[in-house]
Amino acid sequence: MSNIRATILMIVLTLCISMMICERARAQSDCDVAWLAYYGIPSDLNLDCYVDLLDLAMFVSNWLVCNSPTDTNCTTIRYCKFADPNTGHTGTQDNPWSIEDLNAASFGQRTIVECWGTGNTPICLGDGGQSSTSRVLIRQRKGYPPAILDFGSINMGSDTSGIDTNGQSFIDIQGLMVKNLGHEVDSSHGCTGIHINKSEYISLKDCIVTNIKNSPYQVFRVAKTVYIEGSKHVSVEGGTFSHSKEGIFCTDTQNVSISNAFIEHHYYYVPELTNKHQGMGVRLQQGNSDVTITNCDISHVGIFGIWMFQGSNHTLVQNNRLHDIGATGIITEMDGSEIIVRNNTVYRASTNSAGEGGIWFAASSRNLCENNIVYDSGSGITVQGSWYPCRYTIVRNNIVHSNNHDAYPGDDPNIIGRGRSLAVIAYDKEGVIEDDPNLNWAVIYNNSLYANGNDNWHYGSAIYFKEYDPNIPIVANFDNIFVKNNIVSEMIGKYMYRLWEDNDDPNNAAKNINFSNNHYYFGLGDFSSFANWDGDINTFKTFTDWKNGRETDARGGSSNADDPSFIDPDRGNLRLKTSSPCIDQASYLTTVVSAGSNTIEVKNSKYFMDGYGIPGVDGDVIAVFDSSWQFKGTCQITNVNYETDILAVDFIPPGTALGDYVIYAKDADGRWRIFSRPDIGAYEYN
Repeated sequence: MSNIRATILMIVLTLCISMMICERARAQSDCDVAWLAYYGIPSDLNLDCYVDLLDLAMFVSNWLVCNSPTDTNCTTIRYCKFADPNTGHTGTQDNPWSIEDLNAASFGQRTIVECWGTGNTPICLGDGGQSSTSRVLIRQRKGYPPAILDFGSINMGSDTSGIDTNGQSFIDIQGLMVKNLGHEVDSSHGCTGIHINKSEYISLKDCIVTNIKNSPYQVFRVAKTVYIEGSKHVSVEGGTFSHSKEGIFCTDTQNVSISNAFIEHHYYYVPELTNKHQGMGVRLQQGNSDVTITNCDISHVGIFGIWMFQGSNHTLVQNNRLHDIGATGIITEMDGSEIIVRNNTVYRASTNSAGEGGIWFAASSRNLCENNIVYDSGSGITVQGSWYPCRYTIVRNNIVHSNNHDAYPGDDPNIIGRGRSLAVIAYDKEGVIEDDPNLNWAVIYNNSLYANGNDNWHYGSAIYFKEYDPNIPIVANFDNIFVKNNIVSEMIGKYMYRLWEDNDDPNNAAKNINFSNNHYYFGLGDFSSFANWDGDINTFKTFTDWKNGRETDARGGSSNADDPSFIDPDRGNLRLKTSSPCIDQASYLTTVVSAGSNTIEVKNSKYFMDGYGIPGVDGDVIAVFDSSWQFKGTCQITNVNYETDILAVDFIPPGTALGDYVIYAKDADGRWRIFSRPDIGAYEYN
């Protein structure tokens, strides 16, 4: 009897502990994503993230189903040899499946397929007939030769894929390699290394896909290492994706995660068709939402490192390194919204096109660009309206330095600027650029800019404004631009160019452009031709004219006392020394109008964001001070209404009242700006 009681007690304890563990799994995300991310546990037999009597019933009813007494997970293990063994096998250890057999295999509810060897037959998992609740893991077998699909660069026909999910779901692929698919002459349409095709809950982990080719004259249907099409809940973690026309291509997807991957060497060049290098690291084209790209290294691509095009929404691009990029490191374009680009490093961008650069927001709205480092590129950060509006964009805490080259030695001089419009060519070697039409409500604050530009009369500007060509029949909208608390130091060339504003003329598109409390330092440069504005693009005025007529609280000049005292600017360290005149000199961003139970109305809410509904992204933490810079408290934004300027917050700092100062409470290093009046620039000295 005591043994029975002990057994029952053990079962109860196991159920309780398992329920707690699985509760943690469910807290990571929804249940399916938790299993996909390896948070599930063996005792959750029905994969619902609960361990309960339903699992016990399943266990009892399937007591003798497992084919191995030592298999505690009731998982069927099959084997697949990519070296084309004899057909007719059932996937046992001694008689593994061939690739052809794997294409037609039927899988149980839980199946692990361990593969090894080298083969050259595509795998189409959609032929397998597994049910929608099947969970299949295809992985390399440890201690055996790697599992490689090597197609030898032969012509496999149009649109061939090395691995194709073909509508099947709940598949994990781990540690496989696909290489040498397609032919540069014979493959007329784009081959794909791994095609995730109209599927859900697919995971690629530590895979290698390389050397995927097709004809160079195919510009629109190009070869790709990974093509995610019409799919949901897809994870690409780790691995290397290289030497194709494009790296990872997504279209019509939801909930895609790309992390810790190396994406490199994607080029093609067709002078007869495009007049420029092509090839991208990650392309999000047409109808992608809830995509995250994190901790990736993206390099040596022909045009864009990451391109978000035609309706990319709820997208997080974070902690990536992008370098040796032909045109632009990270770019949004055409009707995107709620895009966050943060903590990325971009360098050596625009190696093949001097008019491009680090990060470019074009025709997307509700954007956040923060804590990025951009250097050694054609330009820094661009905010542009074009066919679609660009509204409510925040550019803050970025470090932009040493963007001052035309082209790198060895680049083809015939490629530079060839086939570009004047608007694109003009985006050359700026720190932060503003463009229109349909550009409305952009706030640029607490950035640090150093040594951008060259001696070209307008390309070498720190902040460059350009109205759309009036001869083009598009109505421009260039309104409500706020530039505040930035450090602009030792530019090579002009500091402001083509600032065109006329608040009285209804036919002039540029209105309400606000500069305040920016710190300028000229070093040995010429600041007598500091800026031009009010429509006179040929007459440059001095810094004194600027302070007297355009930015009354502008700071700085050319004396040693005006040096912002960066720690090591030539090596990109723009943090402040103790002697910096920028310490404790920042202005507030906005002021309090009124405070409710959990809301604060402010004069201008466009300085802040609420997380945009992106999973794992919190709203801004703001700090409230009185008018003498006495700290009252912080709170976190849960919602921003840009129309009413009302912030919903989790807490009202005690004593919050009309006229109180409000700032964003973090710097580029994530340090607090609350211990005294904050500092100008991206970094807080404390």
